[in-house]
Amino acid sequence: MIAMWMLSMVLVSCKDDDNDPSPTAYDDSDQVYATQGDENSCGAYSMAYYLAKTKQIEIGEIADKAKEFYSIVQFDKNVGFDSYSDPVKIKNEIAKYASKAELKMVKNQSTDGEKLLGMLAEYLQITDVTPIDNIEGALATNQFVIEIVVPHSQVDLENPTKNTLHYVLTFWKNGKLYTRDPGRGTEVLRSDFIDGTLKNWNFCEGGIFVTPK
Repeated sequence: MIAMWMLSMVLVSCKDDDNDPSPTAYDDSDQVYATQGDENSCGAYSMAYYLAKTKQIEIGEIADKAKEFYSIVQFDKNVGFDSYSDPVKIKNEIAKYASKAELKMVKNQSTDGEKLLGMLAEYLQITDVTPIDNIEGALATNQFVIEIVVPHSQVDLENPTKNTLHYVLTFWKNGKLYTRDPGRGTEVLRSDFIDGTLKNWNFCEGGIFVTPK
């Protein structure tokens, strides 16, 4: 009896580990999700994708939920980022649908995309950021990241607010990293997404890390 009790305590304590698979049911289908229109709502769509992936909303509800999110998470007009989504507002809003939401970004910024993310964090005076080595090493198997990318071959480091910001949802599936892009609605291997569009995309190795309930 004592041995069984000790075993049960070990199993219970393991569930607190972020790296332990979450009991949340996931949508692992390859179904195409609704895509953003002409507006800069990729951040809101990435949030809605997370809710659909974790089955907190139906797939058919993505567009309506993204519209709701978009009205909440846009940058304030005086910031200078047009109608893009504010990562801090995304973090605060998505936390309502998760057990934890955190801003993380690479600490050793070597690529232009990584440097831009660091400059944006400084410009926006975001100090509550956890440093990481890269997305792959930092993302637990039960987590999602609303990842920030810059869809340009040339990143303008002289004018950080003039860059186009884009958000995608990245997650583990079958032991590999996948990305679902609101501009396409489909999910692909993250490595293919980077390698296949290297001339257009600069990954910033940072974003909003979300741990489901």
